[in-house]
Amino acid sequence: MQQQKMPQLLDQGLVHKTRQENVHIYNLRRTLCRKIKASVFENEMPLSLTENEYNYVSGFYKKKIPHNSPDPVYILRQDSDDITPTEVAKLSKPEWDYFNTCYVFDPETQKYVPKPELTEPEEQWCAQNILKRNNLIGDDDKKQLAGILEKVNALEKQNAFIANLYANPRHPYFFEHKLDHVPGLLLLEASRQVGVAGFHLYGKVPTKGTCMMLTELAANFHNYVELDFPVNFVVQPHDVKLHKKGYWLAAKMDALIFQKGLKVAEVRVAGSCINQKTLNRIRARKVSHGEN
Repeated sequence: MQQQKMPQLLDQGLVHKTRQENVHIYNLRRTLCRKIKASVFENEMPLSLTENEYNYVSGFYKKKIPHNSPDPVYILRQDSDDITPTEVAKLSKPEWDYFNTCYVFDPETQKYVPKPELTEPEEQWCAQNILKRNNLIGDDDKKQLAGILEKVNALEKQNAFIANLYANPRHPYFFEHKLDHVPGLLLLEASRQVGVAGFHLYGKVPTKGTCMMLTELAANFHNYVELDFPVNFVVQPHDVKLHKKGYWLAAKMDALIFQKGLKVAEVRVAGSCINQKTLNRIRARKVSHGEN
């Protein structure tokens, strides 16, 4: 088993852990916008970013006029909107079978376009391993891009975020005996961590003075998760209830877990937050035995 390189893990405070070795996710970020209106990109974005930040973002987007609209947009460089039948004709039968689950042929443009539900991990896998494309955007650049775009208030943000799994084969609990796969309990804990961190980073829940309560955790596992390949979480929050101060009070999150371009598991995480003082009062209550 090849040991995974130690990444820059998420701060333990965001996942309610006291020790860094018990953090199992990194590169948590919002899903990148595939398309940005030219009016926002050219007029609003420079007002929200530094010159260096704007130039950095500009290196990953290209301007284009869609075939069905006169309004120009900026398209993420990795967004595969230029796949031709000639390129697809070179695919083997297994490659075509996977490609066909991700893209559909557009008769108007005579090109293959992503299906609406296509996720970043599927697109990345297809571009790298099926279409054999180079010059893809790496995880570090995607995280930096997402952080910069988060500052642009005029930009319509994606209602989904992504994280990577770190499975430490020397962890004393999850790997207390030799395993050739990622244990299901680790996937559940990592899903919980993604959900809690999402509450804080995207739901704006304060990290001090509030506590998170897990109200639901359910999972379906479709395949073994191997130790030697990257694992991605794509998390979509829904049923969000807001506190009077504007942050998330409660929410449900569907975590889709991908490896090698395939969905290997899905986990439903739900939770709510309460004031620390209220939690202390609840925990301090004692009911005498035999009391009516």
